[in-house]
Amino acid sequence: MDRTQTEEPPDSIKRHALRWNPQGNRGKGRSKNTWRWALEIDCKKMGRQWIDLEKIVLDRMV
Repeated sequence: MDRTQTEEPPDSIKRHALRWNPQGNRGKGRSKNTWRWALEIDCKKMGRQWIDLEKIVLDRMV
């Protein structure tokens, strides 16, 4: 997550894009994972949650 994205208001399109859940099918040969899902898998490996990472980023801004 980028610092500029967390400085945006909660209804900003940039923040909305981080939580976007695409529906439907992908074309043949396209990955089923989005960047967000890949990041969540990495978070589970580290024993963290998405909310925890958001708090860390917000804490760095102060």
